[in-house]
Parts: sequence; structure tokens; C-alpha cells
Amino acid sequence: EHLYGEAMHAWAASKQDVVRRRQRKTDRASGTGDTVAELTSESQHGHPRYLDEARKTLADLRRVWGVDAPTRVAVSAEPFGTWTDEALEQELARQLARLTPATVIDVTPASPDGASDDEA
Repeated sequence: EHLYGEAMHAWAASKQDVVRRRQRKTDRASGTGDTVAELTSESQHGHPRYLDEARKTLADLRRVWGVDAPTRVAVSAEPFGTWTDEALEQELARQLARLTPATVIDVTPASPDGASDDEA
């Protein structure tokens, strides 16, 4: 919270008008000189980096306070919680059958002379 306050204070200070002072002295050939003083004031809009730091600090505070916590998800076994053991076994067998390939492909490499391992 202190860092946020400092960043906002720095941003407010960066919006203050800037006063520039300039002084010139001119010499004349007669040995006399004139001094001219100028004051100029320029309006400032504030530097956005201070607002960026304040925003980052607020994001850190939200994380610390848990405001940005992820949404809770209730995990339950409802579809299967009321099933009997026999029904669960049948469903498991059905799902395993879907995952098991229907045909098995023999990928045994042939021997270098072109004959299979059974013939050799």
C-alpha cells in the first residue's frame, strides 16, 4: 500500500507546472550592461510510468489478498457415485474396448536377405 501511495504521489508531482528561469547579461561597448531575467511556466500532463507502477502495485495487492484467485470448481463423482460395482465394471470394460485397437499389425522387420525370421 505504501508503494502504491508513493507512485500516486510521484504521478501527482509530475503533473505540476515546470518553471524555468533564465538570466542574460548583455555588455555594451561603453562598459555598461543590462541584465534580463525571464521566467517561463510550462504545464505538464504527468508521466504515465508512475501510473503503470501504481497499477502493477495494485495487481500485486489483489494477488496477496486473494481477490484474483481462480474460480473454484466443484469436483464430484455424481455420474458414477450412485452406480453399482457391476455397472462400473461394465462401463470400464466398454471404455477399455474403445481404447484397444481392433486389429493388431505385425511390425516384425524382415531379415536382410528378404526371408522372414520363421523361414531362416
